[in-house]
Amino acid sequence: MSCDRLTPFMLFFCEHKDAAQAAHPNAAPHEISQIIAEQWKSLSPEKSRAYSVLSATYTDQKKAGAVPNPKKRKERKERDPKAPKSATSAYMYFSKHHRMLLKQENSDLTFGDLGKTVGAMWKAATPEEKRPFEELAAEDKNRYINELNDYRSLQADEQSAEQPPPAEEAEADPPKPEAPPEADPPK
Repeated sequence: MSCDRLTPFMLFFCEHKDAAQAAHPNAAPHEISQIIAEQWKSLSPEKSRAYSVLSATYTDQKKAGAVPNPKKRKERKERDPKAPKSATSAYMYFSKHHRMLLKQENSDLTFGDLGKTVGAMWKAATPEEKRPFEELAAEDKNRYINELNDYRSLQADEQSAEQPPPAEEAEADPPKPEAPPEADPPK
């Protein structure tokens, strides 16, 4: 369903959905849709035309930018190219190994079918069959932790180099201005 255009029926549906659910509390969602569709079919041409006008108005407003876009993707934070590559899981090592073998045996399998097959194989694998892949994953995790610690220390060094050294602190008690000599009180 496109957000660029709301059809007249979609507007009608949104307007009547709550009332139909209240009137038929035990009805399934597809039954509610059927009920509203029957109401739409029995709608007079004048009312139907009103929903067409609303739909066109909505489309015009959407083009003009008056209607906010309800779904905006969050911008991804850019990854630092110097950051270490994350650790690979045991399943991914298993998948790389078995996917290659399966592809050689069954060249007609699609990427999705290969993924399903490898997933089922991993689920059915015994702990002994998983052990070599888990060891590879543990080694890779140690590599990642070491690289991450090095990266963080490098980042901390860069940040401290960018910050100017703190100015010499002023004396703890700044000198007080001398007070004018007090005049003798009149007698």
